[in-house]
Amino acid sequence: MKTKKALKKQRIHRNSKKITRDERGRVLKGNTLAEKYETTAEKVKLINLFCKHISEGYSQESFEYSDPNTVKGYAEKITEEMKAENAKTGKFTVFPTVLIHRALRVSQKQWEHWGIQGMLNKIPFFNSQIWALNMRNRFNWDKDDKSPKEMTIDRVIKLPA
Repeated sequence: MKTKKALKKQRIHRNSKKITRDERGRVLKGNTLAEKYETTAEKVKLINLFCKHISEGYSQESFEYSDPNTVKGYAEKITEEMKAENAKTGKFTVFPTVLIHRALRVSQKQWEHWGIQGMLNKIPFFNSQIWALNMRNRFNWDKDDKSPKEMTIDRVIKLPA
């Protein structure tokens, strides 16, 4: 059994990067765990896996290989690099950020498809309330309806006397 002092100084090697942990095993500030994918090819592969995961209708938070914010950060960095490269060469490529937005639209299409299939009784035991709750939480449905809206009427209505 190691003492608290020994645990504080313990350094753990993961992906050839040194990580310092405190006595409870928490990673101290300044760690680079989120950047465990070093090459651009690994990052692109991760982004493609993330897009496939989302487009199948799963949530971003349930992606098992990395945090969604990390993947989006990788996509933004690679997109900036590709924009600079495309400015030099003049060729057209699809940027990773565009792929993520496309995957989000495909996910919404998938959920809408399930809703239509459930409405037509093609999905046994379909629960429309659970589906609507998913749509509200995943895609911000009904968020605009809660704010008060002003209406102006340009017509003069004559009421009977």
